[in-house]
Amino acid sequence: MLADALLRIALPVPLHAVFDYRHPLAVEPGCRVLVPFGQREVVGVVVGSSAASDVDPARLKAVTRVLDEAPLP
Repeated sequence: MLADALLRIALPVPLHAVFDYRHPLAVEPGCRVLVPFGQREVVGVVVGSSAASDVDPARLKAVTRVLDEAPLP
């Protein structure tokens, strides 16, 4: 079984950071995704992918839904 892709996602929150989420498939940078953040779900933009995360893999949350099939222009 293949491991999930590790996506780096920019979120509209007042923190200067990107957040790591997992998804069964790779998603191109520039695509919007819906992800859980705290007690809500927010729309973020994939900025890249990574082979590893600073977060414990068991604690990584999954992307709820990919909103775009191709990157935004």
